[in-house]
Amino acid sequence: MGLVLSSLSGLELPILGYVAAKLYSILSSPNEQTQLRLMTIILLIVGIGGSLSQFFVNLAFTKSGCELTLRIRSMSFKSMLRQEIAWHDEEAHSAGILTTQLSSDASALESFAGERIGIIMKSITALVAALIVTFIVSWKLSLVALVFIPWMVIGGMFLNERNNENRSMTADVQGGQVL
Repeated sequence: MGLVLSSLSGLELPILGYVAAKLYSILSSPNEQTQLRLMTIILLIVGIGGSLSQFFVNLAFTKSGCELTLRIRSMSFKSMLRQEIAWHDEEAHSAGILTTQLSSDASALESFAGERIGIIMKSITALVAALIVTFIVSWKLSLVALVFIPWMVIGGMFLNERNNENRSMTADVQGGQVL
């Protein structure tokens, strides 16, 4: 359900772009009041539909991510309880380390499997729909857009890597302040 709604949510911006372009062309001609009303109603429907689909996407992926986290924590805890007593006496398996592992490993998995999948699906759907709209409107413009897509992906990857480095440096500084 979450993936389907995520795909529908990804269609929102390309449809809004197409309708806005049509609305602009209608506004430039003086005698198109009926088409103007129709386009504004379509804009309203797409806006409300996009908002509702995004709400349900977030709801579905948050719920599935929480259930996944609960299941992983439960399985990990049961696995820890099945270990021999000597295993718990080792320094690497102290109560604090095991508690931290239960907390952080499941949360890391939830951050990957939860809403992030919905965001990826929405982005892919939006990209494909935007390319289809540009091919419908102007095939020459779509060829220009296709040339720049790899550069935008490379730039996004660079920014993501840079943000991750900044977060890790900030975490290191905050961790040093605690000590």
